[in-house]
Amino acid sequence: MTKLIRAEVYKLTHSLYPWGIWLAYLAFSAVLVRDHTGEFTYLRSALYPITFLQFLIVGIAAVCIGNEFNNRVIQGYVSSGHSRAAVFCAKSLIYSVSALMINELTLLFFGIQGWMVSGESIDAGLMIRLAPSLLAMNMVPMFVAFLTKSSGKAMGFGFLAYALQVASLNTPGITERAVYLPYGHMFIAFRDGAFSHYPVILAVDIVWSLVFLTGSYLAFRRSDLK
Repeated sequence: MTKLIRAEVYKLTHSLYPWGIWLAYLAFSAVLVRDHTGEFTYLRSALYPITFLQFLIVGIAAVCIGNEFNNRVIQGYVSSGHSRAAVFCAKSLIYSVSALMINELTLLFFGIQGWMVSGESIDAGLMIRLAPSLLAMNMVPMFVAFLTKSSGKAMGFGFLAYALQVASLNTPGITERAVYLPYGHMFIAFRDGAFSHYPVILAVDIVWSLVFLTGSYLAFRRSDLK
């Protein structure tokens, strides 16, 4: 599996897609953050666009996973003797790390900006506590990509899943239900500036991640790779 991970890291670092997506993430975030910096810190303000810009992470899943099915790279890994479990671990690990880095580096960027512009302290603790929620959020596009095995379908159905989750944040009673949704955890952190009931939030993130990670593996395990 080490060779697979090295190959995935090489492809990712030599591709313009992740960097382009991160720059787009920063550009859109900069516009949305400006609406809240007068009321909140830069870092806290950056939590607002995290939820609504998650559609860009759908693009990462489509490129890292869906496009690899289209180009028969994953099929080639399996036919060359690598187990499906090893291929899945390599693909899911690289996707998860790259998507989380886009999220966290964006938060760090605005944290540093707030420190430089307004002398705000960078709340590293909040960024660390957000990581499980961000990972759980990123599991949904990965599941869709492994389920559809196509970059186009991963984008289409990934956007649909994203839209349904965002729509759920605009329904009555979301304040009470937000704790049960990783997307809602961004809402809680933005509103309160901290996580209340964090053990419950962490448990929800773990369950959410395990469910979609297991679903992704089962979808890949049972897929026809001919």
